[in-house]
Amino acid sequence: MKNQNLLIVALGLVFAVTLQAEKPEKPQGPCKADIEKFCKDVPHRDGKLMACLKQNEANLSAECKAKRNEMKEERKNDRKEERAAFRKACKDDVKKLCADAAKGPQGVRACMKEKAAQASPACQAELAKLK
Repeated sequence: MKNQNLLIVALGLVFAVTLQAEKPEKPQGPCKADIEKFCKDVPHRDGKLMACLKQNEANLSAECKAKRNEMKEERKNDRKEERAAFRKACKDDVKKLCADAAKGPQGVRACMKEKAAQASPACQAELAKLK
């Protein structure tokens, strides 16, 4: 009987978690009203919500625009840090494996991705982050 009760409680918890996971995400924060107004039926995944907000940027509230700009700046800083970590970890590998790659970061990155198996473990780790 005790094991049956535990099983019932466990199944109830699994069911509750499943129901919670299926609920659509509720917009919050400074863009909540704008999302409900302009992007109500847009899925909140795969970049679709952000694309909708960008499409309606001229009509967004000042608070929402400020939050979007803040998020853009954070992503920009994150990308700078990722590039710096890549350069640091892969400096010697780039010289050895991709010295004659096309100039610029895209050519070097493409070459290094192509030759990742030959790169140092630290460089391989940074390349994996870039994917």
